[in-house]
Amino acid sequence: MRKAAEGAKAAEKAATEAVEGATKPAGEGIVYLRTNANTGGQYVGRAESEARFEARKVEHAGKNPDADYRFQQIGNAQPGMDLRVQEQKKMNELGGPERYGGPLENKRNEISADRWEELGIDPVDVD
Repeated sequence: MRKAAEGAKAAEKAATEAVEGATKPAGEGIVYLRTNANTGGQYVGRAESEARFEARKVEHAGKNPDADYRFQQIGNAQPGMDLRVQEQKKMNELGGPERYGGPLENKRNEISADRWEELGIDPVDVD
């Protein structure tokens, strides 16, 4: 148990250092799919840059040291609203958050459903 706590502290320190180096977006942002190999649970997230994406991986691992996460880049867009829209589109393509009847572990939609039409976001396709 002590080793797990030390590992979590080391992961948190690495995440903090990575975040400090990733405060300014450089280039395209990344939309990613995080899959827990132990449970199959999936989460869609975004990072403003490649450096921030690497920091997010460490943060996820630090918060859940028993999880075995796999990360896959599933989209790119310019940081800001374009990236948020891309994240929501990918969430919808994958069925949306659990709280709205979907399979994703996301706690909420990134963008309120009442704005989807104006932003060109297709609703979740429920069969």
